[in-house]
Amino acid sequence: MVAGRVKVKMATKYVIVCQARTGSTMLATALQAHKDICAHGEVFGMRDSHLNFWGIIYEKDPPLIESMRRFRNENPVQYLRDFVLNPGRFKSVGFKFKFEELSQEAWKDVVADVAADRSLKILFLRRENLWQRFLSEFVAVHVTKMFNTTDKSYEQPETSIEIDPAKVEKAFQRSRRWERIYGAMFARHDRLDLSYEAISKDYDGVMREVQDFLGVPQANLKPATVKLTDRRTTVIKNLDAIREHFAGTEFAEFFEEIKTAPAPASARTRSRK
Repeated sequence: MVAGRVKVKMATKYVIVCQARTGSTMLATALQAHKDICAHGEVFGMRDSHLNFWGIIYEKDPPLIESMRRFRNENPVQYLRDFVLNPGRFKSVGFKFKFEELSQEAWKDVVADVAADRSLKILFLRRENLWQRFLSEFVAVHVTKMFNTTDKSYEQPETSIEIDPAKVEKAFQRSRRWERIYGAMFARHDRLDLSYEAISKDYDGVMREVQDFLGVPQANLKPATVKLTDRRTTVIKNLDAIREHFAGTEFAEFFEEIKTAPAPASARTRSRK
């Protein structure tokens, strides 16, 4: 008598594709709280940067870290397959791949491999309001030097700054260009489109949708990071000039009285092609 074959369900492998300051750390740390998900950070940053490999105690494993970094830099595609996307005991495993990293020459082979692998699920995360995204990044880089925090008592010092409108426009155009390029690159993957605004408006609903998309049991997931934008006390001294610069353009809506542009009905759509 021949025993019947037991069908083993394969782990879901995913990539969070996004630009910086779109809520990706909030999303990734929330997924890390799920017992069945292994959620790495941006594992393909600068070649000498933090590995962002979930589960490693960096203060205690320096020899291991250096070996992994060297392996990643020399064999990035094999590193992706053997380490980053190895699910182990988890039902789902994935990582963040930001636009800024997707555009790096150092990772072109990894990008090509990920783009060609239709088995990977894509969480395509955007921020509808490009001004709020730009301002969040500008303040983190030039004012606070802080990108994320878990300290709920943190209060940002009040600051007054001026921003060159031409630099803002250049950043907007780059964001739009990246959205087009990487939107097309992953158009044929099983993809869940998300927006920062939609997550902010209905966090629990979006997280249920994400867990369903990844094929894991529903859990009440909370991010480890604190939303810094709620604590921003930065005054833009030339805001009127910036607003005037974009008057009559496709970006004018970002400077209306409301803090964040409303998320459109299509902010969260799932597509299969």
